[in-house]
Amino acid sequence: MENYHHSDDAARELESEKRSKKTPKNPPRDIRLAAMNLLARREHGYQELYSKLSSKFVKSEHHPPALIDNQL
Repeated sequence: MENYHHSDDAARELESEKRSKKTPKNPPRDIRLAAMNLLARREHGYQELYSKLSSKFVKSEHHPPALIDNQL
């Protein structure tokens, strides 16, 4: 039973790696959607929102800081 859960976790990790390697189809939309999701929970100041989005998209070359700034 315990091995079943480990294989499930491994499958989820592989799926997330596959998804993260895909080129995003619409980076500006990704940024706007993430910003709207954050704002739906509570109000954020510009700097706080920029900081959270930057940390979320820091690993992606498709979401440069200038694009984040432009979308905000």
